This record gives sequence, structure tokens and C-alpha cells, in this order.
Amino acid sequence: MVQIKGRPDAPLSLDQAWLDDVISRAANAISSGSTISFFDRFSQITNNSSRLFAPDGVFTETGWTRVSNPRGGAPFETIHSIGASYDTTTLYSLSIAISISALPYPSTYPAISQLMLGDDAVIGTSFDDYIPGYAGNDLIAPGLGSDLVHGGPGLDRISYADAAAGVSVSLASGYAFDWGGMIDRFIEIEGAVGSAFADLIGGDDAANILEGGAGDDQIFGWQGDDILIGGTGIDWLDGGDGVDTVSYETASVGAVVRFDLGIEAGTDADGDTFVSIERVRGSNFADLLIGGAGDDFFAGLDGDDILIGSDGNDHLAGGNGSDTLYGGAGDDILYEGDGYGIGRDMLFGGAGNDQITAHPYSSNTFIAGGSGNDVIVGGIGPDTIYGDDVLPDGQSGGSGDDLIDTGQGDNTVYAGGGNDQITCGQGTDTVYGGDGDDVIIEDQFGGSSSNILMGDAGNDRIGGGVGADYIDGGTGDDTLAAGTEYSPASDWFVFRSGSGRDTILDFRPGSDHLAIFADVNGTGWMTEADILAAFHDVGGVATLDLTGGNTITFIGLQSTAFTVADILIL
Repeated sequence: MVQIKGRPDAPLSLDQAWLDDVISRAANAISSGSTISFFDRFSQITNNSSRLFAPDGVFTETGWTRVSNPRGGAPFETIHSIGASYDTTTLYSLSIAISISALPYPSTYPAISQLMLGDDAVIGTSFDDYIPGYAGNDLIAPGLGSDLVHGGPGLDRISYADAAAGVSVSLASGYAFDWGGMIDRFIEIEGAVGSAFADLIGGDDAANILEGGAGDDQIFGWQGDDILIGGTGIDWLDGGDGVDTVSYETASVGAVVRFDLGIEAGTDADGDTFVSIERVRGSNFADLLIGGAGDDFFAGLDGDDILIGSDGNDHLAGGNGSDTLYGGAGDDILYEGDGYGIGRDMLFGGAGNDQITAHPYSSNTFIAGGSGNDVIVGGIGPDTIYGDDVLPDGQSGGSGDDLIDTGQGDNTVYAGGGNDQITCGQGTDTVYGGDGDDVIIEDQFGGSSSNILMGDAGNDRIGGGVGADYIDGGTGDDTLAAGTEYSPASDWFVFRSGSGRDTILDFRPGSDHLAIFADVNGTGWMTEADILAAFHDVGGVATLDLTGGNTITFIGLQSTAFTVADILIL
């Protein structure tokens, strides 16, 4: 054992080969501007006022005074780590005795274990380091030596972004090799970042995040639900088992992904190849993502993206920007995605029973459900919604039974054929139910906007809301209602030739109005007096006979309740 007493005036060096040595002294024994070096077979400490190293040995604490100054200061700037928060943690004013044991890997490392409690960014040295991550989601760059890295709890990643050559990393084996011959050993590591060169990166049985960086990389996820980030270069991305995702979030230009061909083109470098990939996250630019025969999951993120599901039950999320989504065949889920709904999106469900949702804060969305029984929900903006297909001449086609919720905003809905259910929200909506037995209602807890609700052919049920609504059942035997009982607004019920045998549940004489086309009886002309004369009671209930099998029954009213003021001839 060697004892050092007093503050040295010049650098000192001690050499006691092949023995365990103890260097002890108060704070001024290890101080800024001095160098104390100890060498034996396994261990080395060097202090030159900027770093404290113990590459292959162990620090054993016998007396700390304090660890402070988390934003930098003298005499030591770094100790292998960033502290419990985001700042560089340093040792300041310490009194410590250090014993160094000749171990192949240290069993304790108190200086780092006290500091690394959060999400750390750790950079190793040019020596053989032991780097523990402890709690938190850590990013650890081992450095140039042959290091031992222990990630600890949390989602920890090992990074070779600054490596001078390509690396080979295997999370399953716990080893990493660089082309310079150095070997790193690691445990409890969940992700890896490659170099700017050609890397070989493999995951393990868990869910991993594997990033290649620049260069032509080969990345294998193996088991688990992995995220693979190729980076620039022509990469081979093999997800293996599990539900795996390829991400282009870090790309500098938009991505073109062809699941139908199994390739990528158009990002930082063309030609990535996909194997066993189920999901794609695009870039923050304009992406083109085309699915294949399977069930695809695409997320466009920012930019004006085009997402095409093709066959399969696909999941398409647009994100910010003016996006266009095509579900294609299959039962697809389409929604505008995260963000603030910036831009005007166009969502086409295609064939199948689709679920289509506009962003709650979208500014203006066009939605066409396509064939099949679709569920459609509008956003806060002025949406245009077709329950079925939109043909080239602007007409709607198909006959699916659609479920449509307009949401907020001033929307236009073309439900198309089929027995559709349409719920209007707080905006001023125009709804065309189309053929089929439709149900069109206003949200009774919505706003007081005036809506146009038209049923067309079929036996429809239409209910207004708080505002002054225009209600036209169309042909067929329809059931109509003004809506909220105590609403002060006046609703208009419209009837024309061929309107059928209709029923109004809550007409309010003196407030609501009957708007009747003059040719309703086939003669081409009628007056308000003619209409009033056609009222009579059937079973104590007021009934208006418009001839030709067209009648209107007014529940809860008798014919004497009506006057010509309730009638308008169109």
C-alpha cells in the first residue's frame, strides 16, 4: 500500500506492478491541475482535471463529502455519464479514498451509481469501461475500448453512431463487434443504433428499437414487436416474428413504400427491402405508402401523404397535412390521425365494411364510404360525406348500410343506397339519405343550427333538433319529427307528388309549417285553402289527404288545430 500525503506541486506517478494498491488523501490530494497515475495488470486511474477513469477495475467508496454542481464546474467535468436529469453531472469538492481491485469487470461503480437515476446519455472512454445505466431510458455509447454495459431497468439502447467503422450488434447474444477488433459486452439492452457505415444489427425475443444509421445496413428484429429504422442507405429490414414496424420518421424527404412489391424507394436512398414487416410509419414529408394483399398498418405523420390499403383489412392514419386515404378491398379503418387536423383530407373506404373517422379538429374533410356497411364520423370542420361510392359524374353509388356521425362543423352527407343511420352534430348539415330505409336524426344535445334533412326513396325516419330544420321524407312511408319539444324554432315539413303515407309525430300549429308543392295532387296547382279543406279526422287524429294515396297523419292533433297560416304552397 502506498500513502500520498500533502498536495503535490507537480504530476506524480506511482508504479507498483501486479498488486492491489490504495491511494488515499483528502480533497486536495486529487485536484485540478495535477495528475496521479497508477498502473498494474488490470487497472488505471488518470485525473487531469477533466476525467476520472477506472477502465477495468472497481471504485470502492470509503468517504464522499458531496456530489453537487449538476450543471458543470471544477475540478471534474464528467464521470462517464449524464446525471439524474438532462444536465452534465460533475464531482465537486470530494474527499475519497479509492481502492482498485484487479477484477476483469467491476462489481461496483459508486460514482456512476449515485448519478445515473434518470434518462441518461452516457459516453464511454477510449479505455475498457464498465457503464451501468440503472433506472430510466438510457442511451449508452460505449466508446473505443472493450466495454461492459449494463442497461438496467427501462428502455435502454446502445449506440455506435460515432463509430469509425461498421459494427455487428446482437442483442440476443449480448455482444457487439466493430471492425477494429474491439468487443463490447452488454446486458439488459433493448435497442441499438448503428454507425454511419454498413452495420449488421440483430434483436432478441423482446420488443426492440433497431436503427441502422447511414450506410447499407442489415437489420433483423427476430421475435417481438420491433421498430426498425434503416436510415440512409440501401437497407435490408427483416422484422422476423411479431408485429414489426419500419419507421421513416427521421428521413429528410418523403418515403415511397410498396408493400405490394416489398420495396421502398424515394427516401434518403432508394431500394430498402422489407421482409416480415406489418406496419410502416412514414416521414414528416409527403409519403406514398401502398399496401399489399395482407393487413397493412400505415401512419403518414406530417406532410401531404397518399396511403393506399389495397387488399386486406387495413389501418390507415393520415396525420397532419392534406392526406388522401384509400382503404381498398377489405374491412378497413381510416382516420386522419394525430396532430391538429391541419389540411383538407380525402378518405375513401372502398369495398368492405369500413370505419372512417375525420380528425376531431379537421378543417374540411371529404369522406366516401364506398360499398359495404360503413361507420363514418365527421370532424369539427365543414365535411362532405358520401356513405357509398362517388362515381365520375359526381353521383353516389352502392347500397351499403352505413352508420354516419357528422360530428361538428357544417357538413354535407350523401348516404347513398342502403338502410343508413345518420346522426347530425352541432353544425349546419345537409343530409341526403338516398334510397333505402334511412334513420336521420339530430343530436338533441347539439347546437341550434338549421339543417336540411332529406330521406329520398324508402320508408325513412327523420328527426330534427333545436334549430329551424327543413325536413323532406321523399317518397315512401316516412315518420317525421320536429325534434326538441320546447324549441322556439319553426320547422318546415316538405311534401311533393308521390310522398307516400307519412306521419308527423310532433307538429306544432302556429309554429311549424307545411311546405307543399302545388302539383302534389297531380293537377299542377293548389292553394292554401285547398290544402286546409283536405284535412279531416280519422279515429280522432288529424289526417291530410293529398290524393293519389298520399296522406299525412298528425299524431296528437285534430284537424281543427290547423289554419292557412300553417301552410305554404311551393
